[in-house]
Amino acid sequence: MKCGSLPVRSLSLFSCGLILLVAVACLTASEPAGAVAFDPAIAPYVKFLKDHPVDAKKYILDLYKTNDVVVLAERDHQETTQWDFIFDLTRDPEFTARVGYLFTEYGSVDQQADMDAFLRTETADDKRIIALLRDFVIWPSGWDNNNLFEFIRKFHAWNRSQSPERRLTWCFCDIPWNWPGLTKAEYKSRLDLAQAGRDEIMALRIRYKLEEIRASAVPRKKALVIVNTRHAFKVPLKKGDVFYYENLGSALARWQPTAGRTAYVMMHYVHGVRPGSDGLSKAPIHDGKWDAAFAACGNLQTAVSFHDSPFGQDSFDYLGFAPMQMRYRDVFDGMIFDCPLERHRLHNDIPGFYDDVFRAKVLERAQLNGSVDEIKALFRERQEHPERFQARPAYDPRELQPIARWLTKR
Repeated sequence: MKCGSLPVRSLSLFSCGLILLVAVACLTASEPAGAVAFDPAIAPYVKFLKDHPVDAKKYILDLYKTNDVVVLAERDHQETTQWDFIFDLTRDPEFTARVGYLFTEYGSVDQQADMDAFLRTETADDKRIIALLRDFVIWPSGWDNNNLFEFIRKFHAWNRSQSPERRLTWCFCDIPWNWPGLTKAEYKSRLDLAQAGRDEIMALRIRYKLEEIRASAVPRKKALVIVNTRHAFKVPLKKGDVFYYENLGSALARWQPTAGRTAYVMMHYVHGVRPGSDGLSKAPIHDGKWDAAFAACGNLQTAVSFHDSPFGQDSFDYLGFAPMQMRYRDVFDGMIFDCPLERHRLHNDIPGFYDDVFRAKVLERAQLNGSVDEIKALFRERQEHPERFQARPAYDPRELQPIARWLTKR
């Protein structure tokens, strides 16, 4: 689901945290392996990384030797660097030799025909990409994240450059949704449906499509599924006895043809902290131990298996609002470390996205869910503080502070 409104980060806050951020970066990004000393508490993690160096792409590709589906847990919807890794993966010749289908949480099934038509065009038209993103499910303001805009653009060009038998088929998974003519009652009904069973609906889309593919003569029947955070969990999500979420991943773990033939992988991320923690909303996993271990090994792009590592044995602290008495290996099979946290970037300022015509349309849509004032405030903030939407660090420098405590300069 889309993240909420962005916290207001003043320039003074970033100025105050700049020294800290630079210090962490110096200890992590720029030092070669062996140049950083570390607390003995993270020695098991460092030893595992040094003893089991695994190329991140090769890890995913090897999963397809025993699995038909890989579910990849995207981090923050607005984060850009993760999609550089995803694009690099999808255009790898070994990937395209085995995998024929890309499923994404992004995009309603009602938009599939538009996406198919776009991918058949000879050249990518930015206006057609924007039109797709403007009509994404539920959110009146559309989907203004640059990462997907740029990925669609690059994916189109790469896919068209391939021979027909090596092109990927991109399948939208989200619930049926069509903005034109939508009434308040219809909006509420569909929103209720999304809240009650969106994950199962998306999983059914994948299940039925893969059953269709399995029965067909196409040679490449394997698939990559990209969904956000908890949607990729291979177990249901519980918060005491109050909330229960069926995740797309947990549904695929039970159903044929994906049961026992699906791998679950998380992109390196942070965890959510409990409300009131000094105004911060995120923190490095396990108080920075994991990130410090990667830093001590040179921050090389790598993958970590959770089945046989101290990372997988750690308690699952990924969601601060819903603590789970489980280990990471119970929820994911492994993790991709593509780059350190200080390099993560948010960006949701697509040129030309909010023109005058679309602004008026957004305000009309906002009447369906009573968010007119919120949308007006968003437009005002975009005009007055464009830097809050342009490419920017993904985390408050204070959120990265725990990493440095495990590292010492030689």
